[in-house]
Amino acid sequence: MNKFEILVIDDEPEMLESYDKILTREGYGVKTYQSAQDALECLNLSHRFSLVICDIKMPGMGGMEFLTAAKEKHQQIPIIMVTGYDTLESAR
Repeated sequence: MNKFEILVIDDEPEMLESYDKILTREGYGVKTYQSAQDALECLNLSHRFSLVICDIKMPGMGGMEFLTAAKEKHQQIPIIMVTGYDTLESAR
């Protein structure tokens, strides 16, 4: 098992495939989800993740909702928020 496990959440399969390919090649363990709700359930069941990468804009539970819910129980896990929308509002 890899020492550094990364949870990646994005509703676009192509993005998940890219993250998985790049991060796996660099030696990280990667678990991907298209649904923030499913990823949150996984995170709550497993404390093995060292990092989370999460898209902001997704159908259903969005990235900001995921961030709020995840930080309630997992304050120690860094979460990187990403988006394809380059607006000042999304940066805030």
